[in-house]
Amino acid sequence: MATDVRSMLDDRLLPDSLYQLTQKVAAATRPEDIYEAALLCLRDSLGVEKASILLFDDDGVMRFKAWVDLSSEYRQAVEGHSPWQVGSIGPKPVLVADVAAEPSLSPLRNVIEAEGIRALAFVPLSIGGRLLGKFMLYYPQPHDFSVQEILFAGAVASHVAFAIDQQGHRDQQAHLDAMFSSAVTGIAETDAAGHFRVVNDRYCEIVGRTRQELLSGIAILDITHPDDRERNHELLQTLVDGAGSFTIEKRYIRPDGSLVWVSNSVSAIRDEAGQLRGAIAVVSDITERKQTEAVLRQSEQRYQDLVGALGLAVYTTDAQGRITLYNEAAAELWGRRPELLKELWCGSWRMYDPDGGPVPLEECPMAVALKEDRAVRDVELMVEKPDGSRAAILPYPTPLHDASGAVIGAINVLVDITERKKAEEEALYKSAIVESSEDAIISKDLNGIITSWNRGAEKIFGYTADEIVGRSIRVLIPADRQHEEEEVLAHVRRGEVIQNFETVRVRKDGSSVPISVTISPVQDRDGRVIGASKIAHDITDRKLAEETVRQSIALKDQFLGLVSHELRTPIATIYGNGLLLLRRGDQLQPEDKTQALTDIVSEAGKLQAIIENLLLITRLEAGRLEPEPLAIAPLVDEAIAEFHRTSPDRQVALQADADVPPAIGQQTLVSLVLRNLLGNAGKYSPPDTTIEVRLRCNEAGWPEISVRDHGIGMDKADIENLFVPFFRTQRARLYAKGMGLGLAVCNRIVEAHGGALTVQSSLNEGSEFVFSLPPTESDPADAV
Repeated sequence: MATDVRSMLDDRLLPDSLYQLTQKVAAATRPEDIYEAALLCLRDSLGVEKASILLFDDDGVMRFKAWVDLSSEYRQAVEGHSPWQVGSIGPKPVLVADVAAEPSLSPLRNVIEAEGIRALAFVPLSIGGRLLGKFMLYYPQPHDFSVQEILFAGAVASHVAFAIDQQGHRDQQAHLDAMFSSAVTGIAETDAAGHFRVVNDRYCEIVGRTRQELLSGIAILDITHPDDRERNHELLQTLVDGAGSFTIEKRYIRPDGSLVWVSNSVSAIRDEAGQLRGAIAVVSDITERKQTEAVLRQSEQRYQDLVGALGLAVYTTDAQGRITLYNEAAAELWGRRPELLKELWCGSWRMYDPDGGPVPLEECPMAVALKEDRAVRDVELMVEKPDGSRAAILPYPTPLHDASGAVIGAINVLVDITERKKAEEEALYKSAIVESSEDAIISKDLNGIITSWNRGAEKIFGYTADEIVGRSIRVLIPADRQHEEEEVLAHVRRGEVIQNFETVRVRKDGSSVPISVTISPVQDRDGRVIGASKIAHDITDRKLAEETVRQSIALKDQFLGLVSHELRTPIATIYGNGLLLLRRGDQLQPEDKTQALTDIVSEAGKLQAIIENLLLITRLEAGRLEPEPLAIAPLVDEAIAEFHRTSPDRQVALQADADVPPAIGQQTLVSLVLRNLLGNAGKYSPPDTTIEVRLRCNEAGWPEISVRDHGIGMDKADIENLFVPFFRTQRARLYAKGMGLGLAVCNRIVEAHGGALTVQSSLNEGSEFVFSLPPTESDPADAV
């Protein structure tokens, strides 16, 4: 007899049941809470004693997630049975009014009936067309399903499917949030302009800033080291141009001034139209690696320097015998430079045993040491250079091992033991060196008697060896410097070396010659001083050059004085006559008189400016400067405003950092530098280009101002002479008039303040002038 539950369904109660289900599902924090609420709702509303929820697992099999009054034997037997598969589209409820009459259940009928089930319903759990699993309703008697109860079961299924899906999203989001927050790498999201939108804890730790600081409007380039910003900006531009990602190793600057090296992997975030909306940066701290690399480089460099500095021939190989390193002494001994990592065992051209028999390369001492893992000693070889010359050597090959004891290579020291040349030949060789020297090399005894005299001495002093050997060294010393010989001999007797002693001596023809002398004591085998060796270098050319410099300085000072004197009188005359004409110029037409007077005054003003510049150079060289604390930003603003008064149509872009400290300087002079640099930028760049002014601190913490134009530029030769008074480039003369004093004055002003003025320029691309001034510890409010 069929069970009739229609009487149990009350149209007024069903909405309340669904409402209560919705409330419980919304409050659920676990999937189990959702399952329990759904099964209770079905039991209370439909009167079913048995029910279950099954969901697809990762393998696409329906698995029990929750149930009411079902045995484990039953669940095990029917688990996986379903009228639908993963991906089924638009599944509908499947109703079995009588299990005994349903052919598709015949394989499971005995199990189902043994559980006391006579009718059942499969209700799909799906959302957005995606099948998640199913509800199962079980009845103890054959059952006629009503439309109302099926609609209700479907409504419950929709609520549960939505809740399960949302719970999955919440779990996934929570998992992602946890992964993001606890990631061992720094993660940051920026907008298209590079400003931070989201950062994790590790990123904050790496850059040494709080999340609040980073999200307050800071851009990623703001915390990037200045030397890395240009490259970083170029790579960011590739994202704008369509690239998907890039990786860069760069440095961040922490607030305390410390640097941190990072590996920065950046990926673009784009909207549906492909427009760049931001970027995700995954950042790893590689500071330790960089420090290790630096230590390794230093260690490698020290090793190479050590090997290179050794007087002995040294080279190394890897475990396979390939040459990895050799010093200059080895290359000289071999007479060639073997190709690294290609040539084996030794760099010698040919090798022979002491009897003259050839030694194959694979049997040389280094090959034996590596093949047999032992140091080779007491083996003498003869090595031949490509030019045919030979040298006798003692090799000392020694295997190198790693921490585990495995052979990783070998080092070989080659000691040249060639003794072909006899003592006389060595003496002749040394004598040849002495004779070929351009310097005078003279020996004398403790009484000052000359015992040897080379060709360099003959060239400098005019005496031949036959004429001078055996005579006193005093013959070369002027009468007013005879005392020097006594002082020299006193140092020699004490075993002391006199280095680079500058003095004057007399040539054979009576002329004077300035020399730089190094005098060393000569000792016998017992260490007793028996004489002195003197090397005299003719410094006539250097002295002439020094004198030329002195004369140049004197001429410059004389010129400045002359210009100052000669220009002031014409200025006074021009101004006097100009004022006279303006007062009594009735004979001239008004416009002609006014124009003439205006021209006179204008020229007088230009001459006056020239004189002031020249006087300023003289004053700066004399060190007459009265510095005071200066607030740089107002000076920059004032200079730009003054520039705009004369060039109102020119664009000037100012970028000023807020943390620039006051500088030590003289306000009028610093303003003059700013006006000159802005004026030059205006004169030598097209009127439609922008002049860029930058105020910031340099790496030393000094205030630094740069003025950049996009004008005619300069080549390297012009830059070298740019700060020389009266120098003007050929191209500058075509653009504007001037005497070439402005930049010389600017340079002298900056140097007088203890700062530096530099320039970078390229032809037809523009110039950038940068000058810095020393900071003051004064309160910025006290700065002028």
